[in-house]
Order: sequence, then C-alpha cells, then structure tokens
Amino acid sequence: MHYSLRQPTSVNDTASITEDQGRGSPGLRFVSECATNSLFFPLAAVGCEAVTVSPGVYFSSALPYILITAGLLQTCYLSIYANNSSWHRLTGNLIGPILYSIGGYIYEGPHFWFHLLHFAYWGFALTIAILQFLRAQIALTAINPIVIISENIIRTSIILFLFYTFQEDQPFNQHLSIQQFFNNPDHQIITFLILLLGTIAGLTHAYSEWHLRLLTKTIRQFNRFAEWLLGRKLLHLSLTNPDQLTLQRRERSILFMDIRGFTTWSEHRTPEEVVQLLNSYYQIIEQVFSGYQVIKYKLSADEAMAIFPDPTTAIQAAIMIRSHIQPLLDHEQLGVGIGIHHGPVVEGLLGSRGVRFYDVIGDTVNTAKRLESVARKGEILVSSRAYQAINEGCYRITPDIITVKGKKNPLQVYVFSETTHLTNAEPSACQAEPEHE
Repeated sequence: MHYSLRQPTSVNDTASITEDQGRGSPGLRFVSECATNSLFFPLAAVGCEAVTVSPGVYFSSALPYILITAGLLQTCYLSIYANNSSWHRLTGNLIGPILYSIGGYIYEGPHFWFHLLHFAYWGFALTIAILQFLRAQIALTAINPIVIISENIIRTSIILFLFYTFQEDQPFNQHLSIQQFFNNPDHQIITFLILLLGTIAGLTHAYSEWHLRLLTKTIRQFNRFAEWLLGRKLLHLSLTNPDQLTLQRRERSILFMDIRGFTTWSEHRTPEEVVQLLNSYYQIIEQVFSGYQVIKYKLSADEAMAIFPDPTTAIQAAIMIRSHIQPLLDHEQLGVGIGIHHGPVVEGLLGSRGVRFYDVIGDTVNTAKRLESVARKGEILVSSRAYQAINEGCYRITPDIITVKGKKNPLQVYVFSETTHLTNAEPSACQAEPEHE
C-alpha cells in the first residue's frame, strides 16, 4: 500500500534568536548606530554651523534639516541590515551623503558645492564605509583591531576637521593651510587630544568586538546543549513564550520505537560496533524527525520516544523513519517495531528546584510503549484512538485485537505492515486536523 506525505514543517533556527538577543533590541541598535556612526558627522556639523553662524539664521535654512534627516535614514538602514553582510555596511554608510547632496543641490543649486563641509562629508563617509567593509571581511584576523582603531581615529578626526573649518569664517579657498594650522601650539594640543581620544575609543571598541564574538560563540555552544536537552522546537518556545513550558494538560500523539533483536545482536558485537550502529540509527532519527512537527524526542540505547501534536504527523513520521532505517538494519538482520497512541497527557517541565526536565506523563505514554513492545519487526501499531483521530479516508486498514501487559481489556489496533510506504502526493484527506488548545 502507498500513502501520501505532506511537506515537512521546518522549525525556526533558535541560534539566530539568541544571537539577535545578544546584539540588543532594534531600538538599542538604532540608538547605538545614531551615536557612534551615522549621526556623528551630521550632529557635529550642525552644532558647529549653529555656533559659527547665528542660530536663528542657520536654522531658518533647510540644510540642517536635510542633513539630519539623511543621517537618520542612514541609521534606519544600517541598524536593520548592517549585520546581514559587509556590502550592506559599505553601501549603507553612503546613504547619508547621497541624500544630503541631492537635497542640498535641489535647495541651493551649484552653490551647494562651494562649501568644504559637503565634500568632507563624502570623504569621511567613504573612508568609514571602506574601513567597516574591511572590518567585516577580516573579522577573525589579527588585523581587525587595527582597522577598528583606525576607524575610530577617523571618526574623532571629524571634530578636528570641523574645528579647522569653522575657526574662521573663510570662503572655500581661503582657509588656513595645514602647516599654518599646526604651527599653533594650541592646535597641536587639541590635535593630540582628539587623536588620543580616537585611539582610546578604538581600543575600547576592539575589546567590545572581541567580547561580543566570545559571547556569540558561548551562546551557540549553550544553544546546542540546550537543544540536545529540550529539542529545537521546545528551545524556540522557551525563548519566545516561556509560559508554554509550564505543566499543562494537552492532547498529544506519542510514538515509541525499538530495534527488534538488538540485545541478542549486541552480545556478539564489540562495544565499538554497537556504538557505530546506534550513531547511524540516531542520525537517521534526527534527520527524519526534524522534518516533522515533532515537539520533542528522546533517545535511550536502541529505543526512541517522540511527542507529536497530532496522529497524522506521527503516523507519517513513523512510516518515513521506518523506510529510512530499515536499509541500515537489514544488513544486520534487524528491524524496528513502532507503537503510536493519541490521548491526554500532562506536559511540561518536571523536577525539583535544582534539576528540571521536559516530559509527558499519563496513560497515553504507557499505552504507546505497550503497543511498541508487541509490535513485530517492521510493524507500526496504531491505537484505535489515534487511528480515529485522523481524517476518514486517508488510511484504510483492517483493525486487529491484541492483549498487552498492564491492560485489563484487549486493545484494538491498526497494523501498518512492512509493505506500507509513502509517496510524494499530497491529498487533502491526509492533512491533520488543527489542534485547539
């Protein structure tokens, strides 16, 4: 018989969530980008212009508002996309000068380019853009701190440039020469202090970058350990909606799977051979279960237990995993038996204050285990409750009556034999009913 398989449901990558939390909220990233990069030149230039020229005259012009708006738009772009790639950082740093040049030229015409400040905006923006692009390209090399320090020195040099530009109200081509400017001892002191400030800021920034990379690496390691304990879906849930992990009564489908003849087979194999088979067995389980809405699964020697939201998903996963595992076990003349039951469980975090774990408790779990214990090699035993919970017309199998240990009354089950396989069709009849909790 052939049954249809709907497309597996993927699970969001929890690593991206934890790393995103480590970088801070969108609002915090926006403020940081404003203060340390995109609005540094615009705010400094507006402040110097307002002090040099009469504030009333200067702010009656549209230029300061165009400049600040261009910087804010650049901030919005970089705070959202800068971490995506180094090219976003390179192009994003040019948004401010591009928008300011367009707006300023529309407002003032060719006279806009008579001011040295407008060329300087382009120069500083392009230099910082290139340095940030390089910083992203060589993030893990020893040169990266040098690039970070250089970037911060260039940024603080904006203050020195503005001091040089606005010390006298001179036309474009009548500013003091560089030599004349530095001949003044006061200017030398100011230059030294500004460069020292940039160097200190660069060293602090480089240390922060190193610390952030270390934190990100640690987050990834903890994320991997937590995923081993909770499973990917529950870990994602713990980060987005922790209240869902509290003990609650729910309807779940429980799957148990065990290798038939494994104990006898193990007696005649070395521990290394047993471990090799189990590792291959676990890899197949992970690959198949990750493609379905598995809430959590546990592995213990040759036994696997999985929690699914509905019987249809559990049955489809069982048929698929059997077809993938059987070629591995056929070589050793082994096979798996699977049991599936659907019903109420208490689900959530169990344990004491110091040790807690996520599990499901209830007769539903016990019944699924009992079904698995009597399933023969290659069989999937589905309880009557689980079979009746799927849509009618999806599976047409004759029921059987079995007796299991621990149950007073016989159980009606549906046997999916070794000849049951899945096809790539996707009929609507095999879709699971939505679960209402």
